[in-house]
Amino acid sequence: HALSSDGRFHTMYVSNGEEPEAAIPFIPAGANVSGLMVVDNVAYAVTTDGCNGVADGVWALDIASKQVASWRVPNGGIAGSGGPAVGPDGTVYVTTGSGDLVSLEAKTLKMKDAYRAGQPFASSPMMFQFKDKTMVAAAAKDGSIHVVDSAAMSSAVAKSEAGSPVAGSLASWQDTAGTRWILAPLEAGKIVALKLMDSGGAATFAPGWTSGAIPSPTTPMIVNGVVFAAASGEFQTKDSKMTAAQRAQKSTNAVLYALDSGTGKELFNSGKTIDR
Repeated sequence: HALSSDGRFHTMYVSNGEEPEAAIPFIPAGANVSGLMVVDNVAYAVTTDGCNGVADGVWALDIASKQVASWRVPNGGIAGSGGPAVGPDGTVYVTTGSGDLVSLEAKTLKMKDAYRAGQPFASSPMMFQFKDKTMVAAAAKDGSIHVVDSAAMSSAVAKSEAGSPVAGSLASWQDTAGTRWILAPLEAGKIVALKLMDSGGAATFAPGWTSGAIPSPTTPMIVNGVVFAAASGEFQTKDSKMTAAQRAQKSTNAVLYALDSGTGKELFNSGKTIDR
């Protein structure tokens, strides 16, 4: 599945790229779109930054009926770059720059509930199971991570201490001992991992580990108990008048890191293998 710049939704065969049906009008042309996903034959995406006059919001396309629904953010815009999250029952979750974690009905995107953080969110929502509950987590502007029970969103079940601002989306995994870990890439150039613990029936955060330096880290991925994260590589100057050669001299190459998921110890990095 893909979106073209004219806002049409395309379905293509993986084997050869051919489209079995005509593209479906979905989002206004020229919008800044992210987070495209398809769940239960419904496509979801978010629009941000007001590009081409398209307001920040969440969009849904029922692929079978070709019906489109949308929910516009009242104020503050969509937070994060990962787009919406979808729960096991199809409920759609999104965070806003005004500090709301909002739940929306599947397909219709009618607002169901909201958690008010009291400050702007900085990341997209992430969902995971904790004990017998479906939780939603997101990072706020001050670096704190808020965890909310999707079935009771009036208040957070756990909130970490404020810290370095989060630079991307959160990630989570559960180890063989049943400990739930939440990981965040930081603007400070590191990955931080916190434990979400069950303390007498209440969820609380406990310290985990902080990685070594990973410049401009991307959202980590956990595979077979190994944390993979990348230093994205970036231009170190915003001077638009520089030539391509000058900008290359001021940039850093991307580096892939493998970390021990229990300690954060570096197991491997790709060095200069990725040359840009």
